[in-house]
Amino acid sequence: MRLLITGVAGFIGSNVAAEALSRGFFVLGVDNLSTQRRSNIPVGVEFAEMNTGDVTAEMLLSRGITGIVHIAGQNGAAVSHQNPVWDADNNVLQTVSLHFAAELAGVPEF
Repeated sequence: MRLLITGVAGFIGSNVAAEALSRGFFVLGVDNLSTQRRSNIPVGVEFAEMNTGDVTAEMLLSRGITGIVHIAGQNGAAVSHQNPVWDADNNVLQTVSLHFAAELAGVPEF
């Protein structure tokens, strides 16, 4: 299996990536590092520092991605209240963009 894992520098994303690598999977990890550190990313992950919404179908196709684990997202309630437009872009629109890229690349539903 060849996975894209978003939010790969976070606690959950980094642990999912480590498990996938231990099973022999290829892992492409995406994270904008806005709240996490690069040092959290397991060795062996091909890493792209970018927003989830910037993932393209070309990127997925060129790496032969066969599955997506979408974990990235802004999860602070205070931020949601302070800047709901940014929160919606980060958590909703970028997810829609990722879904569209996956659909164009023929990656199954995630």
